[in-house]
Amino acid sequence: MTFENSMKKLEDIVGKIEKSELPLEESLKAFEEGMALVKVCEKQLQELSLRVEKVLVRAGAEAETDEKGRVQTDLFNVDN
Repeated sequence: MTFENSMKKLEDIVGKIEKSELPLEESLKAFEEGMALVKVCEKQLQELSLRVEKVLVRAGAEAETDEKGRVQTDLFNVDN
């Protein structure tokens, strides 16, 4: 499943839970499915972040990560 498809499905689940459209048991199942999708999305983002970092390193740009592990770079810093 693509990241975009996972996010769309997650948004749909959140919408149903927020609108209280589901009985309690179905809400719990939807919540569990949503949490599984969150993990899938996080894994995909981590993998893409590593790929971006590798591309930046090959391009000679410095890649740094912030406290949450997100790639930060000065590649587009106009002050340099």
